[in-house]
Amino acid sequence: MTEDEFRLFAEKEGYTAPEFKTQPPNAFFDQHAHKDDLIAFIQDGEFIAETDKNRKSFKAGELCIVEAGLVHTDSVGRDGAKYLMAWRAAQTPKA
Repeated sequence: MTEDEFRLFAEKEGYTAPEFKTQPPNAFFDQHAHKDDLIAFIQDGEFIAETDKNRKSFKAGELCIVEAGLVHTDSVGRDGAKYLMAWRAAQTPKA
């Protein structure tokens, strides 16, 4: 995925305008959940999302999707991370 593709995806899917973020090496975010859906496009470095059932590492060019309410931790690789992120109101599951 490219940055342009990410921006188009975010707009098409109803996310907010992407915002640029940086995190220092080895940053850690304790267990939490978001009230809204989150997408992140990793531009540089490594970002790791972990739940009690799964651990996934995201690197440059990859898309991370975190649904609202999912309890998880986040951490950053040894070189830090740069990414774009966008939010949208939690989606109601379709019956």
